Amino acid sequence: MSDTHFCSDLTRRSREPLAGTAPFADHFVFITWPKRNWGHEALDSIKEFPGGLKNWSREQSADGKKITIRLASRGGMDPKKVSVFFYPENREVRGLEAGDLPECLDRWISESRRGKTYGEWIEKNQVFVCTHGRHDRCCAKFGQTVYKKLRDQTKAENLEIEVWEASHLGGHRFAANLMLLPQGHFHGHLTEDMIPAFLEAWKSERIHASSYRGHSFTDGPRQVAEAQLVQYCSQQGWNVELNLETLHEDTGSEFRCRVSLNPLKGAAFQAGTEHQHQPHRLEAKFRVMEFESPGACDALDDVEQRRCWVINDVKLTE
Repeated sequence: MSDTHFCSDLTRRSREPLAGTAPFADHFVFITWPKRNWGHEALDSIKEFPGGLKNWSREQSADGKKITIRLASRGGMDPKKVSVFFYPENREVRGLEAGDLPECLDRWISESRRGKTYGEWIEKNQVFVCTHGRHDRCCAKFGQTVYKKLRDQTKAENLEIEVWEASHLGGHRFAANLMLLPQGHFHGHLTEDMIPAFLEAWKSERIHASSYRGHSFTDGPRQVAEAQLVQYCSQQGWNVELNLETLHEDTGSEFRCRVSLNPLKGAAFQAGTEHQHQPHRLEAKFRVMEFESPGACDALDDVEQRRCWVINDVKLTE
């Protein structure tokens, strides 16, 4: 029997890799809906929330473009009016009635397929923190603390970020989880103490590497390579942007890639790291390893064997 009630604690102990685990979709849609009305499954919400949106997203994803719909809530929002945020389009539609949602979504998907945009431009970055305790208690315990810290600090610093509570984002064993949009960056295992560093990275247009799960609009080995090499470069003290040049899937349990490293503008390297020692390119090899972790807080003793990619070797080139 475990000595904790939280799957996130056990996953930390298992050392299951974080980088490369971001949930993927071609489109993410966030619908504002009061948190008190969220059900265990977000789209089965109570009150006047329209039914059928889960089936709608499945049907519209059948053409090979995956659509993920989540709910969002925050203090001060009008509970009688609904807003919808579309990504990666970075567009919003505000002031809807709940009954208008199906028509709004149909219009958005129709315009998207014709290469057109729908809605108004979203001016601020948005952060969605999973606090969906009805889905898993990790999200309530860890997500709520991170949400409050982010909300309070962005307000105190007057930052151009909207902070929202979100329904289940995926991978509650990595709670606290959040998405930063429109960047598409997904983060996990965040704690209250990490928020100042997370916001400092955002202000300097960097990725907070230690909590980075990956880019949610990229999947498979490409996501793994980018996310794990972001962490690797951060550990070396290199403030760089990665450009994936080649990727080769050698076998089902190995792949390799080559990336170029471009210094970010105004990059200040960490103490002890000299600019001339930073390579221009690197080649990395990845292999599969197995890790044990539970899938949820209500099944802590049902440990799963997970096959995860890890960096096996890195070769630096000039």
